[in-house]
Amino acid sequence: MKDIGSTNTKNIDLQFLQNIEGLVSNLSDVGHISVNSSTFHKVQESNKNSVLGKDELEFIESWQNLELDRFISDEGVYRTRKHATFTINGEFQSCSKNDYQLHYQTTDYNTLNGGVKRYYKEIDLNTNKTPVFNSLLQLAYSIFDNGKMKNWYVEAHQFRVKAHEQSNGKPTPEGVHRDGVDYVLMAMINKDNVTGGITTIYDSNKNPLTAFELENFLDIAMVNDHTVYHGVSEIQPRDNNGNKVGFRDMLVITFKESNK
Repeated sequence: MKDIGSTNTKNIDLQFLQNIEGLVSNLSDVGHISVNSSTFHKVQESNKNSVLGKDELEFIESWQNLELDRFISDEGVYRTRKHATFTINGEFQSCSKNDYQLHYQTTDYNTLNGGVKRYYKEIDLNTNKTPVFNSLLQLAYSIFDNGKMKNWYVEAHQFRVKAHEQSNGKPTPEGVHRDGVDYVLMAMINKDNVTGGITTIYDSNKNPLTAFELENFLDIAMVNDHTVYHGVSEIQPRDNNGNKVGFRDMLVITFKESNK
């Protein structure tokens, strides 16, 4: 993970991380944290929940089968995605995948694509069951729930954003935004032949707090959607020789408290 510049940021390194409570505390303090991939692996190992290389490869390859996002109001064809929803009732062990549900945001949170019922192909069942996905979901739950045993509505989004010589890719075409949830986890999965894609976190007045580049598999950023905004800069192809298409693959998991 490459730090671009920050003010009052919390980039969690292993030497500062004693347990999950450390992450919870820092997220509460400033509304955002980042965890580099090596720290994530070590946290998982300490929880006896390590991720195996074979599982990683299968998980990464699942991004090859996403479908074109036809709900982008700028008529761009640079983004593919899949989507799934889950319910957690009080404890992570009760997490269950929901029957298919559409994705919806109000225009208050998404001025570009909000106000529209969006139907995406579901994330493959085999992808949902991988140890990598489960580890990310469990990490998000541990930090966002913080032992309070709340009920959560969870959405997971696989994104691939492409860039080529004629067109840049837009990871967040809606610009600087909130998602209309409680918490968001953003995990880097893979990228090839791209530059850009800088994540910037903003305070409630949209003043920039920190900027960084998620570079490696399972570099992670988490935000409190009530207290900060976020956005990601466009990506461009690093090498245009042969019109090679570049891409940036992300998994985004959102948590919203449920009254059910």
